[in-house]
Parts: sequence; C-alpha cells; structure tokens
Amino acid sequence: VEWGLGVLAGALGRWAEAEKRLATTTALFREMTARPFLALALYDHAAMLRAQGRSSDRRRTATLIDEAAALADELGLEALQRRIPSIR
Repeated sequence: VEWGLGVLAGALGRWAEAEKRLATTTALFREMTARPFLALALYDHAAMLRAQGRSSDRRRTATLIDEAAALADELGLEALQRRIPSIR
C-alpha cells in the first residue's frame, strides 16, 4: 500500500509525502531482501525525484537509478531495463 500511495503522491505533486512513502517502501524491500520489488521501487523513487526537478536531487536520483539498473540487469528484469533510460 505504501508504495502505491508514494507513487500517487508524486503524481499529485505532494513531494514530501511521496519521498517519505517511497523511502519507507525501499527500506522495507531491503529488509525483506525482495530484490525485484526493490528495483522497481528504486526506479519509482528516482522517477519521482526527477519529476520534482530539483537540481539538489540529481546525485541522489542517479544513485537510485544506478542501483535499480544494476538489480534489473542482475535479475533479468527486461521491462525495467527498457524503462530506465527514460529517466537517466
């Protein structure tokens, strides 16, 4: 639920709420070692930061997307691999 609400908050421009919910989601997936879901959540988090458009978030966005890309490559998540270039 938290993940979907984070994506929705980002779509509505509620950046602080989106940040909190997506950070909670990625932390949970890390703890669970749910690597495919972690890769997808990292992508969504990076996409939200990119949409927000703050120059101060560029490095963090790159870190999140690099981790998502590495997991997508390692796990063979082809759909995610195709989506990643759109936010690099």
